[in-house]
Amino acid sequence: ADAIQGSTISDLAIDGSGRVWVATDRALAVLDGSGRLLSEWTAGTLPGLTGKIVRVAVAGAGPERLPAPRPAPSWNLVGRLVLYKND
Repeated sequence: ADAIQGSTISDLAIDGSGRVWVATDRALAVLDGSGRLLSEWTAGTLPGLTGKIVRVAVAGAGPERLPAPRPAPSWNLVGRLVLYKND
C-alpha cells in the first residue's frame, strides 16, 4: 500500500467502484482496492477543499475520473524585523 499524508484517519468510505476514500488530518486520498494511491488532495489543491476534513461521503460509484490536484496556494511575506532591547 502507498503512504498517504497525515497521521490520523478521521473517516473513510468505499465507493461502488471499490475505491477507498480516506480523510486524514492532512489530506483526502483515494486508493484502489489493493491500496495503490490514485489521487490525493491537501487543503487548497481541490476546489472547495479549504480546511480540515471530518467526514467522507461517496454516492454510488463515485466520479469516474478523479480531478488532478492543482498547486496549493502560496504567499510571499515581505517585511522588516526590528528588535528592541531593554536593559
